Amino acid sequence: MDNLCIGNRSRFTAESPYNINGGAASYVCLPDDPTWATYKEGIQDYGAYISGTESVTIMIPRRTKCYPSLTLEYTGYLMTGHHSEGAATDYACVDSNPEAVYHGEANLDGKVLYFTEVKCGSLPCQEYPDGREIACVVSRNK
Repeated sequence: MDNLCIGNRSRFTAESPYNINGGAASYVCLPDDPTWATYKEGIQDYGAYISGTESVTIMIPRRTKCYPSLTLEYTGYLMTGHHSEGAATDYACVDSNPEAVYHGEANLDGKVLYFTEVKCGSLPCQEYPDGREIACVVSRNK
């Protein structure tokens, strides 16, 4: 069982194949008991592809410890672009002890990462109180 899907009723981690241009940018969790809508057998080659993930490093939001079947890589905070910026960004678990790399020569207005804060309401406020910064952990298969 791929551990990326822990807590979901899913068994397999999947994504677009790494050597294909285009396609999806995010992982999904696929169940081991799929049900199918209308389909045509075989590869038609007019859409996107999805394949199983061969090696898993997982970022788990709102946790500071790995599940028992995983090995800790690092803990940190869930970060993304600012809510007022025009471009959407993915979430990233940024190490709580980051190391700086000094090599740039100019400010080219690159993407800036910000802490992700909870806005409860559609999330349960008791488990996700307003304003708390989301911690995360990055783990890998043992």
